[in-house]
Amino acid sequence: MPESALPAESDLHDALTDFPALIPAEDLDLAELVVVGRESGLVSGFADLVLIDRHGHVCLVEVKKNSEARRVVAQLLEYAAALWGMDIGEFERQVAQPYLAATEAAPTLAEHLAGAFGLTGPGEHAGDELSVLTAGLERTWPRATCTSSWRHPTSRSASSACSST
Repeated sequence: MPESALPAESDLHDALTDFPALIPAEDLDLAELVVVGRESGLVSGFADLVLIDRHGHVCLVEVKKNSEARRVVAQLLEYAAALWGMDIGEFERQVAQPYLAATEAAPTLAEHLAGAFGLTGPGEHAGDELSVLTAGLERTWPRATCTSSWRHPTSRSASSACSST
């Protein structure tokens, strides 16, 4: 993807949704990420992006054009707390289903993840791998929160902060 100016937060949302590999997953000890929620309604607000890695770890991304990093981190911690109390069924209903319905992706979270991570091919182990991924979701969330404070390219400052929970 060529480097270019992003005039609005929504453009960065689009770029990260279309190219989740732009998120420094390895720096967060995460594997390949797939988007499972966008503008996901939680009790504490709307999370810009919710992603899951192939081990079932959840990553939250909040995009702010001009905001104090401390506020963004606090916002992400509120989102993480909202996710923490959810079981996998509630997560699918509240976070994944609205995103999947809007993108016309697979009808269920399990099918979406299986397709994204190549677990749907022939062979007897695809179901086992998906079961492990689902177990990982229930056991580990939220795994990491990542925030990036993006500023217009002519601005001299930008900040980012990440934390694991």
